[in-house]
Amino acid sequence: MTEQPDRPDDSTLMAYVRGDLPPDAAAEVERAAREQPAVAGDIALMRGLVRARAAAPSTAPGELGWARLSRAIDAEAAPVRQPRRNWRPLMQIAATAVIAVGVWQLAVVPMLPGGGGDVYVPATGTTEGAVIVAFAPDATEAQIRDLLQEIGATVTDGPSALGLWTLSFADEGRRTEGLTRLQAATGIVESVQAD
Repeated sequence: MTEQPDRPDDSTLMAYVRGDLPPDAAAEVERAAREQPAVAGDIALMRGLVRARAAAPSTAPGELGWARLSRAIDAEAAPVRQPRRNWRPLMQIAATAVIAVGVWQLAVVPMLPGGGGDVYVPATGTTEGAVIVAFAPDATEAQIRDLLQEIGATVTDGPSALGLWTLSFADEGRRTEGLTRLQAATGIVESVQAD
């Protein structure tokens, strides 16, 4: 609400309604009420509130209410203790799971069809009969690719930290021919070693 310069403020109006103002201040409020309908409306509203408050039963909390409120405030101010977690059941479940996996791997997996024996093989096949090659530093990628296609070699590993490549062949005959051709390609191959 915007204040007008000659309009009394709300605390002055409430003091007028209660009868707490000196006579000259009360006369000033009455003059403002005659001149400004909004002031007269505020006074009427405040009188209605005072009458309603006086007619309403007391809802004061009393001594017991204040004591209960004090306890609630103290309880909010007290630090909240977190309940301790009991890790024992979780650890028992974890230990049971580890034992079950161990029993499965040691007792059941070897009994499965295909279990036991040489179950694991390299994804690229066996490396028996492989040829280890070091290509010349000035050999181009195109020269190396053409040579590998001519001899039917497949790169199965490399280059290693030393620049060595592992080549494999479809069969022993191709391997023997490929090894001879690699040893003869002096401009492209620096060294060859049969595995």
